[in-house]
Amino acid sequence: MTENEHGRPWAGAPVLVWGAGAIGATLGAHFVRAGRQVLFVDVNDAHLAAIRAGQLKIGGPVVQIQIGAPAVRPEAVDGIFPLILLAVRLPQTDAAMTELLPHLAPDGTVVSCQNGLGALDVARHAGIGRTIAASFFLPADFNGPGDVTYGARASLTLGALDPERGPPLDPVLAVFRDFDPDIHVSDDILGVVWTKMAYGALLGAAAMDDGLTAKFLSDPRLRPIAVAIAREVTDVARASGHPAQDAPWFAPNDLGSDDPLRQQACVDAVLARLKGSAKQHSGYYTQIIQGHAPELPVQFEPMLALAQRQGISVPVTRTMLALMDDLSAGRLSPEPATMERLLSAAR
Repeated sequence: MTENEHGRPWAGAPVLVWGAGAIGATLGAHFVRAGRQVLFVDVNDAHLAAIRAGQLKIGGPVVQIQIGAPAVRPEAVDGIFPLILLAVRLPQTDAAMTELLPHLAPDGTVVSCQNGLGALDVARHAGIGRTIAASFFLPADFNGPGDVTYGARASLTLGALDPERGPPLDPVLAVFRDFDPDIHVSDDILGVVWTKMAYGALLGAAAMDDGLTAKFLSDPRLRPIAVAIAREVTDVARASGHPAQDAPWFAPNDLGSDDPLRQQACVDAVLARLKGSAKQHSGYYTQIIQGHAPELPVQFEPMLALAQRQGISVPVTRTMLALMDDLSAGRLSPEPATMERLLSAAR
């Protein structure tokens, strides 16, 4: 670990951001703005060219940033790095880890900045002693080369998969505080990840119609969907040994309870967080509209497998994922009739 005159850990070593989409670009741009060296890695040549030309723009109500930095394809990466942020989509994890591992320092750290339980796959490659998981509420959209919208202030939690055997957190926290000074730390980061998965499932449900998350959550007629999904995810999380951790902005255990007041309090907290956000549509809805296959079905494969092993029934989650496959394949369209199919499963 190197320090500059201000004692900033790893200040003299570049941070390798592997995957420069909405999350990777937003994080990396903040690090560059703070004076850190960053090397972006991606496969979108037009996006890489924009970054190299100083045309990476992070816009929206939170910040307005424009930066430039070195940016290359995976095969052009050279050197050894103490800190690598993995921000690729889940289906790309294994391939990305195979490519980046030769560039990770023996005592280095990979931070999984992904949805779902991707950190477990990262640890399978890098080892639990070199893996940290990050769980985000970070509403951001990749609009095109060099153009990212950061829609609302993030909530970010970091943690080692095993606090006893994981890498030191302090130097990683020092870097991430250049993005969010109020970053949280959890001794049960997988419990936090399960909370984000429950929220992600709600975003998937919103994508059945017009993708407006606040509209979906505000509709009392559709409340059985949200309650059933929260209940199913939290049931499986408990069976995993890492119960979902309620957060101030989203409490899935309240939403999945039998108490309408607790359910409404959870919804109100989410709606307050979404108010004023530049990102009103579910990201999964946006992916469907743009013709991209959402990663949500892949994200939930471990949950469905665990539910089956434990004999836990998750019919609404399974229906939502099946409908999303149909939406991705063009067999269905996001519309009220598709939402009605999901509602039928929740009743």
